[in-house]
Amino acid sequence: NAINAQKRVIRAKAELYNGEALIASYTQSDAIKSIDIQRVGEEGKFFGFGVTHKINIKLLDIQRAINLTTSNHFKISLGVQTASGIEYALFPKVYITEVNRDENTNELSITAYDSLEGAKSLIFNDLGLVAPYTIKNVIEAVGAQIGASGVIANLEAFNLSYEEGANFEGTETLPEVLKAAAEATGTIYFINGNDSLVFKMLDRDGEAVKTITKANYIDLDCKTNRRLQTLCNCTELGDNVSISTTE
Repeated sequence: NAINAQKRVIRAKAELYNGEALIASYTQSDAIKSIDIQRVGEEGKFFGFGVTHKINIKLLDIQRAINLTTSNHFKISLGVQTASGIEYALFPKVYITEVNRDENTNELSITAYDSLEGAKSLIFNDLGLVAPYTIKNVIEAVGAQIGASGVIANLEAFNLSYEEGANFEGTETLPEVLKAAAEATGTIYFINGNDSLVFKMLDRDGEAVKTITKANYIDLDCKTNRRLQTLCNCTELGDNVSISTTE
C-alpha cells in the first residue's frame, strides 16, 4: 500500500540469531549503515535453476559491542513507513560467511547467504531416500536437510514417481539435485521470506500481481547545472575553512 504514498520513507531491520535465540535487533536508527540485497541466478535461462539471496550488511560498531561468528544468522526486513506503522517485506534467513572490520571507522562489513548456499556442502546420499519416491519426496527431503520451514511445489509434475530411483550417482550436491528437479518440472526454485523452499513456474498468461501506474511517480529533471558545495573542515574559531565544489 505504501507504494502509492507521495513520500516513501524506507526502513530496515536486521535481527541477529544464534540458533533459534534472538540476540539483537538493529535498525537504521542505531547500527545499520546499509543493506544490499542481491538475487543471484543463472543468466539466459527461463527455468531449471535456483535463485540465491546474497546480502551485504554494514553495521557501525563504535563501542565494539557486536560479536558475530559464522554460526549466527540474520533475518532481514525492509519496509516503508506508513501512517499506521511500517509495512515490512521479509527476506529469508541469511547465514554469515564473512565479517570484516574497518579499524579506522569501526564499521562491520558482513556477507551472508540464504540456506541454498550452505546446501553445496551436502550431497544426494545425505537424503537417505529409498525408492520408489516422487520428485516431491526428493525436494521435501532437501528442504528438511537445509532447514526450510516447508516446501511449496503445487504442480502435478512433482508427483512423478521414480520406481527404481532417480538417475543420480549419489555424490551430486543438493543444489544440483534441486536444479535437476527444476529442469524436469519447468520451474525455478528459491527460498522465500517465510523460509519455505519454493518451486515456481513463470506464467506468461497469468494475471499481474500488482500494476504500478505512472501516476504513482514523478520525473525529476534538471535543465541547468547546479553547484554542490561541501564544508570539508574548519578550525574551532571558524577560520581556515576548506570547501569542495562539484558541478
